[in-house]
Amino acid sequence: MIVRVGIASGDFKGDTNAVIQQAVDVAGAYGGGTVELGAGVYTLYDSVQLRRNVRLVGQGSDTVLRKCDGHSTGFAIDADYGQMKVTVEDPEGFEVGMGGDGGDRSERQLGSDGGDDHADPGERAVLRQVVPQRL
Repeated sequence: MIVRVGIASGDFKGDTNAVIQQAVDVAGAYGGGTVELGAGVYTLYDSVQLRRNVRLVGQGSDTVLRKCDGHSTGFAIDADYGQMKVTVEDPEGFEVGMGGDGGDRSERQLGSDGGDDHADPGERAVLRQVVPQRL
């Protein structure tokens, strides 16, 4: 199976890790294949998790994967162990879909995904919602 990702054309269209991840997940659901990235610059707000038997192939130097600029801030309200919500001091610079962690503690959810407040073991923190709160 070949799944094509492109900025303007392809089976999946876009220029972020979310589009690449969707293509990888589809190929993985069918037992594997190749995800071909078209030429262009793709911004990674979080990592791309490859699936078993899935290859990710670009167009040489015409395909660029660029990690987005990071953002760092303190916690205004910290979360308890296993909770998936924290309140940060400065939400500017965060975008929905960005991966994150809680520094030297276990990974935390930076926002709310509408589910329960308890993280599954090993779950990667991914920003689902940006809600500015000033204290």
